[in-house]
Amino acid sequence: MAEEYFKLFFDDKGYPQDPTSQAAIIDTLVNSPKPVTDLWIFAYGWNNDLMSGTSTYDKWVSRMREVQKEKIKDPIYNPLFIGIYWPSKAWDSTIVKKVANSAAPASGEATTGGGVGEFEMGGDPSPQPVAAPSPIIDTEDKDRFVADYRPVMDPEGIYGEDYDRDFGRLYTLMALSQPPTDQEIREFIKIFKKYETPDPHADPIERENISSVPVEVVVNQLKESQRYESFSAHDVLQKLFGVFSFWKMKGRAAIVGENGVRRFLVDVKKALSQHDQRVRIHLLGHSFGAKLVTAAVYSAAGSRDVERPLVNTLVLLLGAFSQFSFSSAIPVEKSAPGHYVPVVEGGLVANPVIAIYSRYDTANKYLYPLGMSLASPTNRYEIGGSDDTLETYQLSKNRFGSIGANGAQGLEETSYRAIDMPPRDQTYDWDDLTGVSCLNVDGQQFINKGGPPVGAHNDNSSYEIFYLALTISLR
Repeated sequence: MAEEYFKLFFDDKGYPQDPTSQAAIIDTLVNSPKPVTDLWIFAYGWNNDLMSGTSTYDKWVSRMREVQKEKIKDPIYNPLFIGIYWPSKAWDSTIVKKVANSAAPASGEATTGGGVGEFEMGGDPSPQPVAAPSPIIDTEDKDRFVADYRPVMDPEGIYGEDYDRDFGRLYTLMALSQPPTDQEIREFIKIFKKYETPDPHADPIERENISSVPVEVVVNQLKESQRYESFSAHDVLQKLFGVFSFWKMKGRAAIVGENGVRRFLVDVKKALSQHDQRVRIHLLGHSFGAKLVTAAVYSAAGSRDVERPLVNTLVLLLGAFSQFSFSSAIPVEKSAPGHYVPVVEGGLVANPVIAIYSRYDTANKYLYPLGMSLASPTNRYEIGGSDDTLETYQLSKNRFGSIGANGAQGLEETSYRAIDMPPRDQTYDWDDLTGVSCLNVDGQQFINKGGPPVGAHNDNSSYEIFYLALTISLR
């Protein structure tokens, strides 16, 4: 191979963009002169494009090669790597800055701004409100905003001229220099709700979210959330844009996993069986990529002619989906089961599912529950902790917590094990994992770099992460 890994591209419906690449992968798996022993499938998360996704995979493959060289002495070990590319670019920080700058305050006053990467929702979670004159809309920037978001929000062009009008209006509203009125907030929400993508794999507690509840509920809870400085009045619509985009991509991750990666996974399993090849299959997803790979495994269970386990390893790195997804009896929802219970109880994964979380992942800790809490602020679920504050109580430790913030919750005591991520010089001793379907791995010692608003959410390429993944894959 000329490259270190294969690239698989899927559209927003999960259809492969180049079917020949899948055929090339399968051919390599069954016909390589040096037999492939392990297939690693990687999936990045929300708000990545071709460039940032490639940068992520370059780092991940390099790390895996580094760990392989240092830790694996077996000369037969021969991994093949795949990077999944899916349309997750929902929030362009350069556009955020353009909109924010069109309403920029006088020199010396506070401004809003965004960094680069996942969960960017317009900058610091609690910037100071600023008074400024009405903005002069830059027509060129507005046109670019409308054009750039068309592939994300209306990839099939089904809304026609309505899309141009709608997103032109969204731009104008986000460029307001004064706090939006209730009527403007309602207008903004109504426009965006037209373009939602429902999550086909939502847990019972997630089905009522910011995209599905009535507009008035969102407006009322938005006002309430300002008491905890979740939003400032000045940039409320920019942040709402990010929140709506977030939930749209959450649904898309499930769709791509179910329709696209699942089909590829089934084809690989069938080809290996037909050629009597034994290849261990491992999936590793970050953020919404963790949801994507979980959706693929879950959906592949319906293929009766594919032997189980479907995969050997499933690593969820700072997963941005419900902490109760693997719970057979969600504590706060009348014992309803999480959507992905069959993944851990149905023999779909040979090893325990690895759920890596970090207290420093503030994107998962604060921003993930935000869209849900706007829709339903009651029935909190407290996990507890010695560092509780009003903010962590309201946003992090509630029923809408994510795996990346808290690990997998609501599991029977004997079905999971909680461990700290060991350093690179420590040898893993798994002991007996019989009956253990999930490992909650606290990665805060090695996943802790990054500033507001996302914290360490993008600190996803440390040596220790891939040491853990490689070690569990060889059990």
